[in-house]
Amino acid sequence: MVEKILIIGKKSQVAQSFYHSDLYKNLYSIDLRNNKLFEADVYKTINKHKIKYIVNCVGYTNVINSEKNYKEALMLNEYFPNQLSKICLKTNIKLIHFSTDYVFDGKKNGGYYYNDNCNPKTLYGKSKHKGELKIKESGCKYQIIRLCGVYSSFRKNFVKTVLHKLLNHKIIKLPTNIICNPLYASDIPRLISFLLGRHYGKRKIIHFGGKNILSWFDFGIKIQAAFCERKKINNPGLVIPNKDISKKILRPPYSVILDNKVFDKHKTNIDVAIKKITKHLI
Repeated sequence: MVEKILIIGKKSQVAQSFYHSDLYKNLYSIDLRNNKLFEADVYKTINKHKIKYIVNCVGYTNVINSEKNYKEALMLNEYFPNQLSKICLKTNIKLIHFSTDYVFDGKKNGGYYYNDNCNPKTLYGKSKHKGELKIKESGCKYQIIRLCGVYSSFRKNFVKTVLHKLLNHKIIKLPTNIICNPLYASDIPRLISFLLGRHYGKRKIIHFGGKNILSWFDFGIKIQAAFCERKKINNPGLVIPNKDISKKILRPPYSVILDNKVFDKHKTNIDVAIKKITKHLI
């Protein structure tokens, strides 16, 4: 990919997936944290390097803490995308922004498509939905990509949490009645590379979930299997089913996100992805 891209945020799973991809030659980055000159730095980088796209990897992603710190969630998930969209409008740059399956209530059978109505039930989902609306209203060129259950070997995520507990021989209770299609973070740069410069790049909203649809419990079983294969041990039986949805689990009950089948060629099978992560971490 020869186009010059500015990544906002350096430490998120999505940002790290870009930095570790061999698809891009012209990546530039600016971190938001403790940067009082952020906006000036963005304009400076755009002008100096003739940036074509801004990819926003900044977001408040802690679902539980969003219920307690809603103002902070709004700052990163609504106000900040609004700020970026104004910059993109002024500089005629396309904004690529990542959203979430939490903008839906999870009550629809069969999964959600990009044109389904949003109905977030959590404050996290509401903050992300507000961010989407700000971008749409801004008048800038944009593409909003909704992701589901992103996991990788970077930062904190479900796969790393389960592997850590397995290493420490802890029981892991996981719900059987929360269903999603989690996405391997390394697939995201592959999708973006495909989208840019093609007619799918003109679509305003894209859904990009993983190939495999499964419960959190089944996801955990797959991680445990990869862990046992890597450690050359028998199944320890630490991942057990929990049929009751815990009050702490705020994910929509059925939050599978679906889109055009052409995107499937950019997705890694979940078993392959988990083995790669396990090999990297253990």
